[in-house]
Amino acid sequence: MKLLSPQYPKMEISEVNGHFHIKPFKPSSTYDNLLRHGQCSINFVDDVRIFAGALTGHRDWPTSPCQQIEGEYIADALSHIELEIAT
Repeated sequence: MKLLSPQYPKMEISEVNGHFHIKPFKPSSTYDNLLRHGQCSINFVDDVRIFAGALTGHRDWPTSPCQQIEGEYIADALSHIELEIAT
C-alpha cells in the first residue's frame, strides 16, 4: 500500500474507557484515508506554531517514522500514539 503524505487535520479525538474515538469530518480526505489505510498517529503538541499552521495552511513540519504502524509523527511533538483503526 502506498504510504500517504502526512495529514494535519482538525478533528475531535476523545478517550473513553481506554479507547480513542477519532471523529473526522465527513466527507473529508482524512475520513477516506482512515478508512483506506486503517492506521494513524495522534500527536500531542503545545507549539503554537503548529496550531497556527493548522489554521493558515502551513503544514510542513519535520516528521519521524512511527515504530508500530506505517506512518509518521511530528518530530517535535511532546508525545504521540500510534493506532490501528477499528470500525
